[in-house]
Amino acid sequence: MLSIRPFLSAIALRLTIFFVLANGAALVAQGGLDDAEREQAAHEHLFGVVVDKYPHEVRVQPNTQEKVLTDITLFEEKLTGSGEQRIAVDGEVAAHVFRFSFLEIDGSDLDGIRWAGYRTEYASQRTSITERTTHRLRIPARHFSDFTKADQELILRGNGTVSTVRLISLEGIPQRFDAARFVTPGADRTAVEQIVTIDARTTLSLEGVSELPAETFFRLYFSPGEDRSGIEEELAARGFLPGRQIFKLGPELETRYDTFTEPLLREDPKRPGHADLSFFDQAKLDRYREVDTDLRFAQSLDDWPTFMAVEIPGMSNPRGTPAKENFAAAGELAGAFVAAEIRDSGRTADWWEVKNESDIQSEWTYHWVDPESWKLLAEFHNQVAEAIKAE
Repeated sequence: MLSIRPFLSAIALRLTIFFVLANGAALVAQGGLDDAEREQAAHEHLFGVVVDKYPHEVRVQPNTQEKVLTDITLFEEKLTGSGEQRIAVDGEVAAHVFRFSFLEIDGSDLDGIRWAGYRTEYASQRTSITERTTHRLRIPARHFSDFTKADQELILRGNGTVSTVRLISLEGIPQRFDAARFVTPGADRTAVEQIVTIDARTTLSLEGVSELPAETFFRLYFSPGEDRSGIEEELAARGFLPGRQIFKLGPELETRYDTFTEPLLREDPKRPGHADLSFFDQAKLDRYREVDTDLRFAQSLDDWPTFMAVEIPGMSNPRGTPAKENFAAAGELAGAFVAAEIRDSGRTADWWEVKNESDIQSEWTYHWVDPESWKLLAEFHNQVAEAIKAE
């Protein structure tokens, strides 16, 4: 409902638009029939064969009241090892792994697992552990998209005890096959030409606002100065500037995204739950050193280190929600991080969002179990904000 004046000249335009008039008729797109049949056969195999072989859980979707499959347990026995552990994935289920959200590994001392992957016909293929705590690892299921209907092997290298391996679907896989995505509605009907006249001299506004503040909305989803392709400068010349991104404290500082390259952020041995801030004496946080000092942009914090994380039995904490007693420690780390950026880069972001998407349960674990989760979130927000401002 904002102004179209910058985009259209102030004259009446006559546009020819083709409408498809259909009464709900549908035609399978060319080649789609084969895809639909293949997907339906796979769906029937999943629910008619695989589900019966493994422990699994279903839940009822609150909107549709349909039953959906949420997880399948592939492995359930204690496996402790050092060096390398191999877990068989039966061929009946292997071809369905990519249909889920995550392959989830539960156990203890799993922070000692340094490498995860699988065996192909020719070599071992590494995957990325995107969520890590001492008792849980998660690998995106899409990393196993080349699994076929043949026996596979999951490989873990490092020290730790594995107790359960499950496939998790966050949205749930419906028990009823829906062929709608293979159907093109109205494709069997003839297109009918219609004439529509638009008067571009009419300016629309929303509560008096009729101009689009381009500097606010024309933003790119990456941190300024981090692009190495040259596209950042090219797009900036067209009015599109870098905007908000997320800095994940745990993966960035504690594990370096599983490379474990020193220096690494560790827990302060004298202050449990707190970071050893001597890390910032060794690390160089100069990612904004070449960024225009006049550029104003926002950033968000997320994924606090594992040694601050709350552990709630039966609950996942994939985004590093800190324990209540560690809120001050989380704020201290955030403040030290921002201060180090200013020291090494000469600046930091103009605005810091304290926590990414914390209205979502997976982002703020207390939403699952604590009736005062929003009050806790407010306390956390305030403590972190005060610590950053103090720096």
